[in-house]
Amino acid sequence: MIYTTYFARLRGMPSAVVPVAISNTLPKGVDMLHAPELAPPWEAVTDYKHTGDRNLFRERYYRALSLVDRSVFDALISSGPIALVCYEKDPQQCHRSLLGEWLKEHYNVEVAEWGCC
Repeated sequence: MIYTTYFARLRGMPSAVVPVAISNTLPKGVDMLHAPELAPPWEAVTDYKHTGDRNLFRERYYRALSLVDRSVFDALISSGPIALVCYEKDPQQCHRSLLGEWLKEHYNVEVAEWGCC
């Protein structure tokens, strides 16, 4: 299973779920698997913060994801349960929900927000 969540929520995550950071950077003192290639381009993030144009952000992020080596996605999907982790508390304002949609569309993988719904 693939989950999504944010750094502050990792405390309640079962130890069997392996967290993988999908952010450009890690918080200080955090040591975990890091897949920065799954983070959105920083320019897309700053533009999104200024414009609030989620459709443009999605387009730019999906374009970036299409350039990621397929082996990265294959490794994620074939792993045991993982949690894709970033900074943003609200999944609807974050790239992790877009990554979940992208994985569903391109790999037919279910991705769920940890502790949601």
